[in-house]
Amino acid sequence: MSLRTGRSKQAHFQGGNARPGIAVDVLRPAHGGDNTNFGLSSQYIKFVLLGEEVAGEAEPTPEAPPLLLVRKGGYLHAEPPLPVPEGCVGYMFGGNFVWAANALFPNDYPIPLHDRLESQEQHELLTNEIP
Repeated sequence: MSLRTGRSKQAHFQGGNARPGIAVDVLRPAHGGDNTNFGLSSQYIKFVLLGEEVAGEAEPTPEAPPLLLVRKGGYLHAEPPLPVPEGCVGYMFGGNFVWAANALFPNDYPIPLHDRLESQEQHELLTNEIP
């Protein structure tokens, strides 16, 4: 259940009671590598950004699934509206951003996309300092 909206994240993904959003493109590093650990942005080039701060007319489709705009303090990011799988530490930044050259885009610059998932073991391995 989303603390901000009172609706389940799954309802957004399935079209549930979600309001329309804005179509966004994925911005990737120029070298073409993928750091998302097989996150959604490694599979799609377009999404529909949804959220309380998003206005628009776009509806999610199989080719452009939804993302939720999340504000934590002064930090904005987008993330999949899906529960974090059991055993994973949560969505994190995987190197990609979302953007739309549209006056309705809710930010002045691209928004980080948190679609990378790691198991607890991967997370500990990758975040521990090497002796």
